[in-house]
Amino acid sequence: MINFLCTSPKPKLSGTDALYNEIYKLEDHFGGSVTPLYPFSKPNSSYPALLYGAHNLLKIITLERQNAINQLFAPSLSYLPFMYALSKPIVYNVSTGISENGILLPKGFLNKISAFVVSNEKDKNTLLQKGIHNVRLIRSAIDTSKLEKHQLPIDGRLNLLMASAPWESKQFHSKGIHLLLSALQQIENVHLTFLWRNVLVKDMQQLITQYDVQDKVTFINETVDIKQLLRQVHGCVLLCSNASIVKSYPHSLLEALVSGKPVIASKEIPIADFVSKNNCGLVLDTFDANQLVETIKTFRTNIQTLSDKAMQINVHDFSIEKMMSEYRILYNNILTSRVPAKGIDSNTFPTGLSRGRKVGGALSNIRPASGSFGRLDASPSNDTL
Repeated sequence: MINFLCTSPKPKLSGTDALYNEIYKLEDHFGGSVTPLYPFSKPNSSYPALLYGAHNLLKIITLERQNAINQLFAPSLSYLPFMYALSKPIVYNVSTGISENGILLPKGFLNKISAFVVSNEKDKNTLLQKGIHNVRLIRSAIDTSKLEKHQLPIDGRLNLLMASAPWESKQFHSKGIHLLLSALQQIENVHLTFLWRNVLVKDMQQLITQYDVQDKVTFINETVDIKQLLRQVHGCVLLCSNASIVKSYPHSLLEALVSGKPVIASKEIPIADFVSKNNCGLVLDTFDANQLVETIKTFRTNIQTLSDKAMQINVHDFSIEKMMSEYRILYNNILTSRVPAKGIDSNTFPTGLSRGRKVGGALSNIRPASGSFGRLDASPSNDTL
């Protein structure tokens, strides 16, 4: 079983945070517990990363005794002193893009980590170049069984979805909300649906009124059937000025692509490389309203070609089953590369989507960490949906 730890607070609206959705899928599959390291219910990026886990350290240690592995989910590489109190293996998931220019982390801290998990080749190569070799690439996953491929004919109006709401006020800028509303002012026959998570609701409603685009916007602040919502749009958009505020492979974009919907993504988001390579959408190269307007126009002009490419996306690449299989291999490799703690079976993780079955042997050992690279980032924010 796994002691899951997360630097983000749990979402106010259940099921609207991509990272926690992924964590709960892992907990349901492998067993364990889920504990936030952040002490408050409202995110605040000014909270120092050094204090994560300090307020509930005794609880974390108690839960560690009940589980075989600790697994930490954080938006970036951060120095987290509470981890020195942990004695069992630690898996460190970096959920957002990793900066190539980072602050040095102590080698002793890096050596505490049995494996770093990233979701894309770019971040993996960044860590390898910095001398951190115990890196595993495991892509983010969504429940593909609840989605279906679908193309919506263009009837004159382009319908887009934005499903990554801000956690704090300053993200209205950094997540491109202002850019999107400004673009709507300048383009005809474009409608944008915002899917919210019960945070900063009045602020968003005021902005929609301020930009005078009420007739071009649908604002949803409740849990929805994402399959049905995606049937009503031609594509999905997600912008950011800083890669550290959204998941590298955001669930909102994955759900769109798996459903055959092309996307518009900022170049700062690692999934932009996937979009460009597969021609299943467009990449916004400059975080600028005028550039966004031109990108949306190009998107509308080429919607059929982009949609056809999105329809060809291999659904299995982002399936829960594939992610679980890769984590099972990782967990067993870690446990068989060390002397198991008393009472812990190193072959304890299931081969299917239900608990209880065991697997034999590990494929390979995890290499010890080396190097001294990382970035201090206190932000608890992560992408939603």
